[in-house]
Amino acid sequence: MAISLLEAALFAIVMANSDKPFNCQATAFGNYACTNGLTAMPMGPAELRYSNGWTVKRRGKDALEFSTGLKSWIDITGAAQFENGIGLYREDEGRQFRASNGLTCRVVNKDAVTCFSVPKPKY
Repeated sequence: MAISLLEAALFAIVMANSDKPFNCQATAFGNYACTNGLTAMPMGPAELRYSNGWTVKRRGKDALEFSTGLKSWIDITGAAQFENGIGLYREDEGRQFRASNGLTCRVVNKDAVTCFSVPKPKY
Protein backbone atom coordinates (compact mmCIF):
# COMPACT_ATOMS: atom_id res chain seq x y z
CA MET A 1 0.00 0.00 0.00
CA ALA A 2 1.29 3.47 -0.90
CA ILE A 3 2.36 5.90 1.79
CA SER A 4 -0.65 8.13 2.46
CA LEU A 5 -0.99 11.89 2.66
CA LEU A 6 -1.60 11.56 6.41
CA GLU A 7 1.64 9.61 6.83
CA ALA A 8 3.49 12.22 4.75
CA ALA A 9 2.22 14.95 7.11
CA LEU A 10 3.21 12.91 10.18
CA PHE A 11 6.73 12.38 8.84
CA ALA A 12 6.90 16.15 8.17
CA ILE A 13 6.25 16.69 11.91
CA VAL A 14 9.08 14.31 12.76
CA MET A 15 11.47 16.08 10.34
CA ALA A 16 10.61 19.64 11.30
CA ASN A 17 10.31 18.86 15.04
CA SER A 18 8.16 21.99 15.27
CA ASP A 19 4.83 22.64 16.96
CA LYS A 20 3.64 25.16 14.34
CA PRO A 21 0.31 24.16 12.70
CA PHE A 22 0.31 23.38 8.97
CA ASN A 23 -1.74 21.73 6.23
CA CYS A 24 -0.84 19.28 3.46
CA GLN A 25 -2.61 18.73 0.16
CA ALA A 26 -2.26 16.28 -2.69
CA THR A 27 -1.31 18.12 -5.88
CA ALA A 28 -2.32 17.46 -9.48
CA PHE A 29 1.23 16.12 -9.99
CA GLY A 30 0.79 13.42 -7.31
CA ASN A 31 3.00 15.14 -4.74
CA TYR A 32 2.05 16.18 -1.22
CA ALA A 33 2.59 19.92 -0.62
CA CYS A 34 2.64 21.17 2.97
CA THR A 35 2.37 24.74 4.22
CA ASN A 36 5.37 24.17 6.52
CA GLY A 37 7.56 24.37 3.40
CA LEU A 38 8.00 20.64 2.76
CA THR A 39 6.84 18.78 -0.32
CA ALA A 40 6.83 14.98 -0.40
CA MET A 41 7.20 13.12 -3.68
CA PRO A 42 6.15 9.45 -3.82
CA MET A 43 9.04 7.42 -5.24
CA GLY A 44 7.14 4.14 -5.29
CA PRO A 45 4.60 2.45 -3.07
CA ALA A 46 6.79 2.51 0.05
CA GLU A 47 9.04 5.56 -0.32
CA LEU A 48 8.71 9.35 -0.09
CA ARG A 49 11.37 11.90 -1.02
CA TYR A 50 11.01 15.29 0.65
CA SER A 51 12.09 18.66 -0.70
CA ASN A 52 14.61 18.96 2.16
CA GLY A 53 16.49 15.91 0.79
CA TRP A 54 15.20 13.35 3.33
CA THR A 55 13.71 10.07 2.18
CA VAL A 56 11.46 7.82 4.22
CA LYS A 57 10.94 4.17 3.31
CA ARG A 58 8.48 1.76 4.84
CA ARG A 59 10.16 -1.57 5.57
CA GLY A 60 7.46 -4.06 6.46
CA LYS A 61 4.44 -3.34 8.62
CA ASP A 62 6.02 -1.36 11.45
CA ALA A 63 9.52 -0.41 10.29
CA LEU A 64 10.61 2.93 8.82
CA GLU A 65 13.95 3.85 7.32
CA PHE A 66 14.96 7.52 7.30
CA SER A 67 17.82 8.55 4.99
CA THR A 68 19.31 10.55 7.87
CA GLY A 69 19.59 7.43 10.01
CA LEU A 70 16.88 8.63 12.42
CA LYS A 71 15.67 5.61 14.39
CA SER A 72 12.05 4.80 15.14
CA TRP A 73 10.18 2.06 16.96
CA ILE A 74 6.69 1.08 18.08
CA ASP A 75 6.35 1.25 21.85
CA ILE A 76 4.30 -1.02 24.12
CA THR A 77 1.20 1.19 23.65
CA GLY A 78 1.42 0.97 19.85
CA ALA A 79 2.66 4.55 19.46
CA ALA A 80 5.44 5.36 17.00
CA GLN A 81 8.46 6.82 18.79
CA PHE A 82 11.39 8.63 17.18
CA GLU A 83 14.83 9.19 18.64
CA ASN A 84 14.46 12.97 18.22
CA GLY A 85 11.78 12.89 20.95
CA ILE A 86 8.66 12.94 18.78
CA GLY A 87 5.95 10.39 19.53
CA LEU A 88 2.88 9.77 17.32
CA TYR A 89 -0.28 8.39 18.92
CA ARG A 90 -3.13 6.96 16.88
CA GLU A 91 -6.63 8.30 17.66
CA ASP A 92 -10.10 8.06 16.17
CA GLU A 93 -9.46 4.66 14.58
CA GLY A 94 -6.46 5.97 12.64
CA ARG A 95 -8.17 9.00 11.10
CA GLN A 96 -6.24 11.26 13.46
CA PHE A 97 -2.83 11.21 15.14
CA ARG A 98 -1.59 13.23 18.09
CA ALA A 99 2.08 14.17 18.23
CA SER A 100 3.99 14.62 21.46
CA ASN A 101 4.85 18.20 20.39
CA GLY A 102 1.21 19.30 20.77
CA LEU A 103 0.05 18.96 17.15
CA THR A 104 -2.84 16.77 16.07
CA CYS A 105 -3.17 15.75 12.41
CA ARG A 106 -6.54 14.85 10.95
CA VAL A 107 -7.71 13.80 7.51
CA VAL A 108 -9.97 16.52 6.08
CA ASN A 109 -10.70 14.60 2.88
CA LYS A 110 -8.80 12.29 0.52
CA ASP A 111 -6.70 15.22 -0.73
CA ALA A 112 -6.13 17.24 2.46
CA VAL A 113 -4.73 16.85 5.97
CA THR A 114 -4.64 19.50 8.67
CA CYS A 115 -2.22 19.54 11.60
CA PHE A 116 -3.34 21.87 14.36
CA SER A 117 -2.42 22.78 17.92
CA VAL A 118 -4.57 21.39 20.67
CA PRO A 119 -4.86 23.77 23.62
CA LYS A 120 -3.47 22.35 26.82
CA PRO A 121 -6.07 22.00 29.57
CA LYS A 122 -5.95 24.64 32.29
CA TYR A 123 -6.27 23.35 35.83
